[in-house]
This record gives sequence, C-alpha cells and structure tokens, in this order.
Amino acid sequence: MKKALESVLFFDETTPVEELIDRYANEPLHLRGEEGALLAGPDSIFSLWRQTQSYSLLAADLHSFARDAGLPLSGLVLRLPSSIDGVPLTRISSEAFRPWLSYGVSIRLLILPEGMEEVSDEALSPLCFEHCHLPSTLERFGSRNVRWNKLTCYPRRVRYSVSNENASFAAKDGSLFDADGKTLVAQSYPFADAVSIPDGTVAIRADAFMHTPHPPKTILCPDSLETVDDLVDEFAVWACRQDGSLARSIRARNGYTISQEGKEEGGIVYDRAGDAASLVLCRPDRDETTILDAIDGAALRTIGTHSLKGSFDTLALPAHVRVIEDGNAPHPCRKLVLNEGLEAIGERCFPELAAEVPVRIPRSVRAIGKGSFLGVTLGFDALDAVVAIPVGSHALFEPCRYLENEEGELVCAGPCDSSNGAEEPKRPVSTGTETTLEPDAIVVPFDMNAYDDMLLSSRYMKNKSRMLLFRFESGVALPETRTREFARLLKSDQESVLELVAAASDAPRTVKRLAQAGFYDNELAERQCEILRRARKTKALHVLMERIAQQSPRRPAKPSARFTF
Repeated sequence: MKKALESVLFFDETTPVEELIDRYANEPLHLRGEEGALLAGPDSIFSLWRQTQSYSLLAADLHSFARDAGLPLSGLVLRLPSSIDGVPLTRISSEAFRPWLSYGVSIRLLILPEGMEEVSDEALSPLCFEHCHLPSTLERFGSRNVRWNKLTCYPRRVRYSVSNENASFAAKDGSLFDADGKTLVAQSYPFADAVSIPDGTVAIRADAFMHTPHPPKTILCPDSLETVDDLVDEFAVWACRQDGSLARSIRARNGYTISQEGKEEGGIVYDRAGDAASLVLCRPDRDETTILDAIDGAALRTIGTHSLKGSFDTLALPAHVRVIEDGNAPHPCRKLVLNEGLEAIGERCFPELAAEVPVRIPRSVRAIGKGSFLGVTLGFDALDAVVAIPVGSHALFEPCRYLENEEGELVCAGPCDSSNGAEEPKRPVSTGTETTLEPDAIVVPFDMNAYDDMLLSSRYMKNKSRMLLFRFESGVALPETRTREFARLLKSDQESVLELVAAASDAPRTVKRLAQAGFYDNELAERQCEILRRARKTKALHVLMERIAQQSPRRPAKPSARFTF
C-alpha cells in the first residue's frame, strides 16, 4: 500500500515548499488499476461519491492511511489525485476531513489537483495543514475551512499559494484573496499583534482569520474597507475611521474600534479625539491594572461600552472620567472607587461585585442605567444613605427630586427631569411665624419611595434586616406609617438586629428612629443598651436611655413629695 500510494501521501520535511509546488502542482496525478482501487474501492481510505462525470471526496481516513503506511504524523505532503480510473476529482465535500479521521495528522503541504472546481464549506476543517496550493481550475473556496482544536492539533503556520492561471483567486504575502484583491478570503498565520489589511481591500470574508489560541490583537484597516463578516475575536480591536460605516457596524456588534491616534499600554487600549480620550478595552490578560488619567495630554473622559473586562482587585476611576457607558461589568471586583465628577453610569454596569464595603456614589452622578449594581450595596453621598440593590430590580435608578424638611432631613418628592435641580440641598427659610422651603432641590438618580415599597413587599431579599436598618440610618426622612411597618418586620429578626444596630455607622440616628417607631419594648431596650455598652457606642446609648426615661412615668423622690404644691 505504501508503494502503491506513496505519490498521494508521503513524508518530506526538508524540501522547500516552493520547490514541491513547482514539482507536483503542474503534474496532475492520475491513479489507475491497483492504485485507483486502493484509493476508491471497497474498504478504501477515501470515500468517493460518483456523480455523472466526476467524483466528490466525501471522507479521507488520513490517520489510518499514515498508520498503515508506516508514515510519521507530521511533515507530510498530501497530493490529491486529479482523476481515478479516468474519472476526475472535482469537489471536496463538507467535513471530508473529520476529526476522528484526521486527528493528530499534520500536513506540511496540501496540493489541490488541477481539475478541482469546488472546496465546500468546512471541507478542509479541521485538517491541520501549513500550506495549501490552489489549482487554476478552482472556482469556489468555501467558508469556515480553518477550524482546529486540541484533538486535531494546531498548525505552526498557514499560508496559501494559487496557480497563476486561476481566474477566481490570488495569493498575496501568503494570504488568500479573490482575483481582484478586494475580498480577503483567508489571512496567513501566525498573526502578529497588529495585522495590516492591504489597501484596496473592500471586504473581509467570514472566518478569514482562523480561530486559534493566539488571535491578532489589533487589525489595521485601510479606508477602502467597507465590510467585516467576522469580528475575529471578542477582544480584537479594529483601527479605522471612527465616523465611517465600518466602525459603526463593528460597534453595533459589540466590537471595539479605535482611530489612528489610539494606543495600547500594558493591555489597556485607549483612543483619543481632540483633547478628550476614552478607554476602549481592558484585555483580560493585561499586564497593567491602573487606568491612565491622560493619554498624550488628552484627559480620559469616557469608559467605553463593554470595555472593562476581566477581574480587578481594586478599580479606581481617574479624576477626569465623566461617563461610563453600557455593559461594564468586571468580575470579580473587590473594591470600586468612583471619582467625584462622574456624571453618568450606563446600563448593566458593575453587577454582583465582590466589594465588602458599600460603593460610594458621588454627588456629581446624575444618571444610572437599568440593571446596574445588581446585588451591590451603594452609599449615596447626596442622600447620606446606604441602600442594597437586590438582583432583578430595574426601576430604582429613576432621577428624583429631594427637598429638605424643617428637621433637616431630605424628603423624596418623586421622579423628575434629571436636568432640573440644584447642586446642594437648601436650608429652610425662616419668615418669623412660619417656615417655608426654597423651591430648589437636589436631583439624585435613586427613587427612595420605590425602594421603600420594595422593602415592604413580600419579595425575598437577601439580608433584608440589614437593608431595613440601612433605611433607618439614612438621611432621607421616613414616613411614620412606613416606619412602623419597617419596625414590625425587624422584630421578626430582633436578635441579629440588635447587633447590627451597634455596628451601624450612624448608630444614634438609627436608635432614635427605631425608638420612635416603637421597636423597643422594655426588654429589648435593656438588651440593646447592654450591646451598645459592649460596643462603646456612648452616643447611641445616651439617646436610647433618654428615650427610655421619657417613656417611663416620673416618680417623686420621696413619698411626701406627692402632696407638695
């Protein structure tokens, strides 16, 4: 068998590929008699489908072929025959080189024969070949022909060459193009970190960049490029005109684009437009974890869509950032620090962080998108309030107006236009006998009324007692009816509540409001006092003891004092 078919599959790892192509590509291989029977007969290594006047290759058992012929599994040359017993081989069918038929076999050179007209979709996948030569007669080279996996092994390189007489395809620097060079059919491999697409290319066909463990990081696009059917890799960055249709179509599919002024530092990609810069992508395998404050003198203003990838132990935004766009969800992130001056946070940002302390929301933030901070505890500076956002909530970040009442507490006046409002809460204005409020109010992207409704609902919430205590601790006024309902809910978990009160950041305010809501009876008050003493919360202890004294009936110092006037 080895002798009969040594012209079809043989070992040669020393002869230059160009010399092998010159030697065999222009000399069609015609198999007859015994060789044809071994290749196409019963129990043969090739499975062929006889059409009217030609053959289609349905399957090729290369692994058994190499094993039975005593050939090594690498450094092989596969030269498909032009005809078998006078019948031409014109087509390679889809999945002809199935994984279980070609696993472990590495083809150094694959020569498609003269007379072949079509290579179907996925026909060569997952055959591991390093060089493929196309004949003059080939009219169609199907898509998805370069998919490998660990079972089939990955090639060290992939290059293409084409017969000069071919009217459908052409090769340039090892890459495969259509005849006029306007469509990139298959890019040569291995990829550099930055791959430059030749000028004049109009389209990149699907799977032109084969899927390998080492995809290109940046693809430099000429102005002529209009269409990209494959984004290559989810972390590939396309350098192109930002105002063109190509950039818009890539971004519409959640791809990443930069201008010619873009740059990458330690695995973090930035772009620049005038005096402002944006963060485009933090690669998961980056070397740096610190985000630059400025790029070539341009202040970083925007965190782009889906740009924060991978894990951050600590993520601190630079001081000039104003906007965080949608989909920035690094995971895990143990500490998130948002800068003062940040104005807007997009949708689906920072869900389920691993932060151990509440994430501070600066006063400057005017908008937070739906689906952000799910499962995260937030501290709103403008409200002096800590809130816990449960997973699945969507209507809490509605911008609302907050006014200050006579006691200095903020009152939620309901949703409003986020563009309306003042920077700071206004104090009541005294007019002698009556007190009025200034018409100005602050606008905060959080609806405390909706949050209270959610706390009172029967919906399951993790650590609900802690969420209720955060509400008593906040600087936003509690309506009396809701206060008593909250206190009733807390009594069902009073053992842990007493300990949580002592750990509150504003324990005096919390104790005062709980007492006003009727949470403490005599026994609970005594136990709370003891816990506050152990925690050395003297101010909170003083507030509670004063409240107990006010509620207890006053007794005279001695019996005779009852009758004194």
